[in-house]
Amino acid sequence: MTGHEQRHPVAQAAHAIQVAGHVQLPGAPALRTKVLGVLIVILMILVALLACGGVVFAAAAFMTGVRLTIATLIGLITVLGLLTVVFLCLVSAKRRQARYKQAEGLPVRLEARGLTLRGVGPIPWSDFEPARYTMVRSSSNNAYERRALMPLAPSGMTTVNQRLPHELRTLLSPRYGVLGNRHHRWIWVPGVAGISEPDVMELINWTRALFLSGTCSSRVG
Repeated sequence: MTGHEQRHPVAQAAHAIQVAGHVQLPGAPALRTKVLGVLIVILMILVALLACGGVVFAAAAFMTGVRLTIATLIGLITVLGLLTVVFLCLVSAKRRQARYKQAEGLPVRLEARGLTLRGVGPIPWSDFEPARYTMVRSSSNNAYERRALMPLAPSGMTTVNQRLPHELRTLLSPRYGVLGNRHHRWIWVPGVAGISEPDVMELINWTRALFLSGTCSSRVG
C-alpha cells in the first residue's frame, strides 16, 4: 500500500488486522434508522393533534350549547380510543427504534473469531456468506427494498434462530416468511462511522476471506 492508501480508513483497518489480528471500529446508525425515527415522531405529533382536535371540538360544542347525539358521542369516544391505541403503538415503536439505534452505535469488531456488530458476537465467519446488495421484502409492507446484507449459512441459521436470545436476534435483522414459519435469514451490514457502506462491505468480505483462508498475506483493494 502507498502512503496515500494507508490514510484511507479501510486501508488503515486492514493494516491493523494484519498487524494485530483484529480491529475495532466505531459503529454508526444507518440513514434509514434516523429517517424512521423522524417519521415516527411526526406520526406521533399528528395523532396527538387529531386527538386534541376531537377533545377541543367536544368541549366547544358543550360550551356553546350544541346538542350532541348519543351516536356522535359514541363515535367521538371510539375515535379517541383508537387514536390512543395508535399513539401507544407508536410510542412502543419509538422505544424499539431508539434501542436499535443505540445498538447500531456500538463498536464493530473484526477478528479471527468472527464479526461483532450491534452488541452481538463474535459471529463466526463461517456462519454467514459474503456481504452483498439484495432486494428483500420490507418488514413493514409488501414493497421490496435494496439492502446490504450477509445471508446466514446453515450453521448461522441454526445458531441465530434457535440458540440466540430473541432480543439479540432482532438486532441482526427482522424475521421473514409466512406466519408460523418466520425466521431470521440474514444479517444487516453494520454502519461504521467515517466509512461508506460499500467500503464496509469490502472490508468485511476481505477480512472474512482472510481468516477463512488462514492467511494474512491478502490486501484490500
